[in-house]
Amino acid sequence: MRDGLAYHFVIGNGTKSKDGQVETGQRWEKQIDGGHCYDRRMNHESVGICLVGNFDKTKPTAKQMESLLKLIADLQEQYRIPKSNILLHKEVDKKQTNCPGKNFPSSKVR
Repeated sequence: MRDGLAYHFVIGNGTKSKDGQVETGQRWEKQIDGGHCYDRRMNHESVGICLVGNFDKTKPTAKQMESLLKLIADLQEQYRIPKSNILLHKEVDKKQTNCPGKNFPSSKVR
């Protein structure tokens, strides 16, 4: 599957879906590798979560962050994912992206 949503989950910001709404993508439902990283190995080994927005220009909404933190906690508990394995996109694809952007509160995810 090369086309379609590259992420396993998308968290809306109120534009086309509700603010903070977690949408489950087809890749999660069918347990298909993500397409969210340049590194194919990471697409196989990781879960891709996208927050709608450009966080070089704005900050994620409070509801987006609340949903993100809950989703991460739920996945960590269910699949025994250690805190050390929670990475931002730019930490995986260092030369490829600045994502999630300068206004993303990275410390809240830690």
